[in-house]
Amino acid sequence: MRYFLKQEEHLQQIRSQITSTVSIQKKLLLDPSLTVKEWLIRLKEDTEPTKNFMMRKVQLQYTESLKGLKQTKVTQWHDQWEYAMKMAEKHKLPQMTSLRS
Repeated sequence: MRYFLKQEEHLQQIRSQITSTVSIQKKLLLDPSLTVKEWLIRLKEDTEPTKNFMMRKVQLQYTESLKGLKQTKVTQWHDQWEYAMKMAEKHKLPQMTSLRS
């Protein structure tokens, strides 16, 4: 019983933390009848950028990394290029699939 009460206390603290840190608009997602896990899922789904947004962002990073060295140092360019390539793979940028064919 003590374990259960402690768990309930922690869940209440988590609910308080969430409600005190999210925007007024996001609070509309937080139905008190839902669990904390359901709150977090709703917040993630509502806050997460769309696939199209991420595709455009990654495509821009990828394109920028291909421009080359200009005024940046070689290591900075390499780090930027490597990050752009990993993000392009993660978000399945069409250019990446044509490179592997």
